[in-house]
Amino acid sequence: ALRQRILNRAEGVPFYLVSCATALSRGNPENDVPWDVAQSIRQRVDLLTDPARTVVRSAAVVGRVADANLVVSASELSEEEAVAALDEAVQSRLIEWEGPLSLRFPHDLIREVVEADLGPARRAFLHRRIARLVESAWDEQPEREDLPADLLAYHFEHGGEPEAAIDYAIRAADFAHRAGAHREEVALIGRAINLAEPIWLAE
Repeated sequence: ALRQRILNRAEGVPFYLVSCATALSRGNPENDVPWDVAQSIRQRVDLLTDPARTVVRSAAVVGRVADANLVVSASELSEEEAVAALDEAVQSRLIEWEGPLSLRFPHDLIREVVEADLGPARRAFLHRRIARLVESAWDEQPEREDLPADLLAYHFEHGGEPEAAIDYAIRAADFAHRAGAHREEVALIGRAINLAEPIWLAE
């Protein structure tokens, strides 16, 4: 099982596979990014211009696959800067186009390193900004079945706004219930309870 998890994590990239296996043999935690992999990714990020770095960092917080318009809005670049930054980031192969308006990290280890290097305060700020951009795009229509409530719960949770995260987790659980996805419903309810417990204790 461990071997399969490491193979899955490396996603077929020999350098990542050897580095993950070596790090594991030295007693490093399974989910840690190996030092040499992290340094290789950081060097590639450091070669980017500031706007391109901003785009890559915003995309890392959005997720492995990210809507390009959301990434641009989160980065707060002008349209001209954003287009040039996206072209540069794609040419660097840190991100790639998955569709006309969709970006994707070629490997999740790249996204992990970029996101981790943001630091907790900057990362939380971007999560909150992204959550509010998504909210605005859906015009605050809570009953819509296509409202990405689970995504909003995730970003508000990691943005340090547990009350909003709880609200969206409950909405997502309701959508899952209506769809008959009961395992997902239970998981979302458990997530909402875990978020609420510190608030209850503080009261």
